[in-house]
Amino acid sequence: MRGFGLFVLGFVAGILFTFFGLFLVSLATRNNNEEVNNQFQYVEIKGKKGNVQVHTGMPKDSVLILAGKPDNVRINTIGNTAYETWEYNSTNKYLPYLSIDFEDGILKGVDEN
Repeated sequence: MRGFGLFVLGFVAGILFTFFGLFLVSLATRNNNEEVNNQFQYVEIKGKKGNVQVHTGMPKDSVLILAGKPDNVRINTIGNTAYETWEYNSTNKYLPYLSIDFEDGILKGVDEN
């Protein structure tokens, strides 16, 4: 009878440890998903091809396809990191141009001046 009691106790302990492990994994996954969702910012811009939606993390080739060729490009390199700013002239008198910033070919921010 003692062997059966140890078996049942071990079985219950195994189930509890399994649920606890799954709980910890779900917490870690939830936190990672929140971090990923917080990393992206979606911005609707009016480019040469009309209104388009871009987001941080996009490669510059995709932005070029959506927004069109920029009017001015500034490139800076600091260490091994390449910073690139694309400027689009605007017909809006309140916002004279749109600036899109890239770091190593990845969109990092959009600024309307």
